[in-house]
Amino acid sequence: MLTASQPAVAPDHTDRSRWIALAAVCFGMMLTFLNITATISSVPSIQSDLDADSATMVWIPSVFALVVASLVLSAGTLGDVIGRRTAFVIGSAIMSAGSLTSFLSHTSGWLLAAQAITGVGAALVLPNSLSIISNSFRDPKERTEAISIWAACSGLGLAIGPLSAGAVLGAFSWNAVFGVNAIAALAVTLIAPFVVPASKVPGARLDLPGLLSATTVIAALTFWVIDGSHSGFGSARAIMAIVVFVGALAVFIAFERAIDAPMLDIRLFRSPSFSTVMVVSATVLFGFTGLAFISVLFFERVGQLDAWTTGLHMLALMGTYVVVSGIAPRLLPRIGFKVMLTTGLLITAVGALLLLRVHPEQGWTDMTVALVVLGVGFGSLIAPATAAAMSSVEPARAGMASGTVNMFRQLGGVLGTSVLGSILTSQIAAAALTESPAKAFESAFHLCAVVAAVVFAVVAIPTALFVHSRPAH
Repeated sequence: MLTASQPAVAPDHTDRSRWIALAAVCFGMMLTFLNITATISSVPSIQSDLDADSATMVWIPSVFALVVASLVLSAGTLGDVIGRRTAFVIGSAIMSAGSLTSFLSHTSGWLLAAQAITGVGAALVLPNSLSIISNSFRDPKERTEAISIWAACSGLGLAIGPLSAGAVLGAFSWNAVFGVNAIAALAVTLIAPFVVPASKVPGARLDLPGLLSATTVIAALTFWVIDGSHSGFGSARAIMAIVVFVGALAVFIAFERAIDAPMLDIRLFRSPSFSTVMVVSATVLFGFTGLAFISVLFFERVGQLDAWTTGLHMLALMGTYVVVSGIAPRLLPRIGFKVMLTTGLLITAVGALLLLRVHPEQGWTDMTVALVVLGVGFGSLIAPATAAAMSSVEPARAGMASGTVNMFRQLGGVLGTSVLGSILTSQIAAAALTESPAKAFESAFHLCAVVAAVVFAVVAIPTALFVHSRPAH
């Protein structure tokens, strides 16, 4: 399937056309992240309208990430076989159809199915947009800059989500939030074939056993995290999920070691730097989506703020992230990946701890300061971590690397919303026996902040020890 000796085929295209293609694929990718925070911001309205329970509310933003995480590695491989532009366009079309289905939803079950459809499209868009960029920009310095722009746009999508949802919810129902996404994804589907260059790996073929076993591994693990966090890891469903995970993982490793062109070259993980960067990628999205999720709920449930005002407050995080993401790539050549990533993790740990100072009755200044610090930390992590992963492999393995890094990012996003969301709901239920609902929510919110800070600090240790400072390719 993918071998280092088989370069990807790409047509000659001008310097200007490369940047136009970059803009197109970045916009399509941005919509996948916009869906995450727009959905999170719409959760209170969805719950009120559909009369859904707390378990369903955890699943609505999580099912999208579950499907993306399960399919993103296979989708990157599929793009190498059928063509990355083809896979990207198909993914955009599926995203548009899924968002339209969400727009038409009137029950929780229908909305969950629609989010799953959208996740299938996003799984195709994410790795193939990154592979298109890696194949179009062969110069290491240019490629790092282009990948950093791609990663920054993911944060822009996260930032726009709460604001767009707040603006729409102020005038329309939550369904309209997904209607906007459907139109935007349709525009990408129509434009991309004319501006994005075609590329594929000659002789690449689908590793069907690897594809099926890898999808089962990730789906089982992700389901175990989401369902176990809410229902308990000792439940029958959770135990069955982990058994399926272990069995499928054994099959996957056996198949990938036995073939010459594996879907995922296990040898990549022999590099301590590459393996650590994968952990960093998951950790960043764990914090970004998880803390954004509980912060939106905190503003609306404890602060009694409407969706638009909540979106404005979240600009402290999202806006800072976008600004710092634009600066971070310029600093990378000077300080390297190791210093950038380690420092970013420590800054996010400090930002999470600053959330302990938040008490709504004292105003929102402390919350704003904490979110700004978190924005600085995340801004110095997401783009450099993606660039570090892609710079550690040769261009012929771009599909494999992009699928892997996106898989870990989505797993991190799943962990963020499910773990922190479940901690929040369980602690609220326990504290509500002795405290007012607002105080119970505040105590649970602070516990989530401590958990996030510990995770960031712990991951900073191997990052400082193992991550390379300069690109390997």
